[in-house]
Amino acid sequence: MIMNGLFLGIDSSTQGCKIVIINTTTWKIDYSDSVTYDTDLPQYHTVDGVIPSGKSGVSEASPLMWIDALHLLFDRMKRQKYPFADIRAISVSGQQHGLVCLDKTGRLTRNSSKLWNDPSTTEECQLLTEGLGGRQAMIEEIGNTQRPGYTASKIYHLYRHEPEIAQKTDTFFLVHNYLNWFLTGGIRVMEPGDVSGMALSFP
Repeated sequence: MIMNGLFLGIDSSTQGCKIVIINTTTWKIDYSDSVTYDTDLPQYHTVDGVIPSGKSGVSEASPLMWIDALHLLFDRMKRQKYPFADIRAISVSGQQHGLVCLDKTGRLTRNSSKLWNDPSTTEECQLLTEGLGGRQAMIEEIGNTQRPGYTASKIYHLYRHEPEIAQKTDTFFLVHNYLNWFLTGGIRVMEPGDVSGMALSFP
């Protein structure tokens, strides 16, 4: 049974963030708004949502930018006196496979996040695959091959190239898990599908 009320959906993508509120009494969109990172949050100096690095094969963005996008959207709702108290639930989706690193206190250990379209971990994919015994062994272990877009190779890349940051990191999150952590006041949780999407095995 679906409860009547207002349901808020958040879509945090590579280039912007959008919110949509559905009224389940009328089944109509009650409110929508969006933020484009490049223009609405110019302090992050992004191009198409990515920090220009000048390095080939590097695609990164600041996780704080995604949080600021939420603040901006919610502030706009407040200025319009939108009835926040009538919202029954919030659902968050986001760009998959981006890596967000937090320490035990919830602070970022790495100021930027490698995004899904960052291909700089190709060597890590090869090393992980060879270490497990080849492509077929990897498929049997995780149900997939290792690819640069996935998160496992990003974690391994961190341990290989930035070990001091890796040692300080207590939690590895995907983008939408990080937003959930922020919205819930610090609850750290991932469901099995997310872990599978990171190209990791789990019990």
